[in-house]
Amino acid sequence: GVQTCALPIFYRQAIRIDETLFRGQTKFQTVEFHRNERLGRFLTLDGVIQTTEGDEFYYHESMVHAAMLAHGKAKSVLIIGGADGGILREVLKYKSVQKAVLVDIDGELIDLCRQYVPSINGGAFEDRRTVNAPGDGAAYVAETNEKFDVILVDSTDPQGPGIVLFQAPFFRNCRRVMNAGGVMVTQNGVYFYQQDELRDAHKHRLKGFKKAGAYVGPIP
Repeated sequence: GVQTCALPIFYRQAIRIDETLFRGQTKFQTVEFHRNERLGRFLTLDGVIQTTEGDEFYYHESMVHAAMLAHGKAKSVLIIGGADGGILREVLKYKSVQKAVLVDIDGELIDLCRQYVPSINGGAFEDRRTVNAPGDGAAYVAETNEKFDVILVDSTDPQGPGIVLFQAPFFRNCRRVMNAGGVMVTQNGVYFYQQDELRDAHKHRLKGFKKAGAYVGPIP
C-alpha cells in the first residue's frame, strides 16, 4: 500500500505497510493505523501520513521546546490539535506547567491514538495537569476566557476543517487569549515543497501578531 502526501505532482512519499492495525471513519475523517518494520506504527488521516513511532520525536520536540524555552516559565499551555498526545507529552516535561489544555476537533481520534499508538503520548493523558477538551480549536480561542503562556498548534494541512487554523481570525483570537510575553508555534508543512502554504499563513499571522517568523526542524 502506498500513502501519498497532498503535495505537487513532482514529489511523492511512501511508507511500506507491513501490517494494518485499524481502518475506520470518525465523524471528521478516515483514520488508519499501520505498522512498518523500520518506523513502527504510523497514523494516516484521509490517506495522508501524519506521524510514525520511529520519527515522531523530531517533530514533537521541535514544536515544543523552542517555545517553552523561549518563554522560560510557562504555567499554562494550550495545544490545538495534537490528538496523538506527543506535543502534550513534551509540554509536561516542564515542571513550571500547571495546566495543559488539549483541544482537538476529533475526540474519537484521541481515543484511537491512545489505543493504537500509546507510546507517543507516554501516559500524558493521565497526568493531573492535563485537560482533555475535544472540540473545535478555532471556536475555543474565540470563546474562552482563559489565558495561556504558550499556544502550540499541531494541525493537519490547510484543507478541510483544518483550514481555519491558518487564517487571520484564528491568529487574532490566539493573541487575545495569550498572556503578556506569550509564545505561539504552529505547524506549517515542508517549506521547500509547500512554499505557498508558508507564505500565505505568514501573511495571516502578521494580522494577529507584530512579530512572526519561521524555523525549520529536521523531520524525516
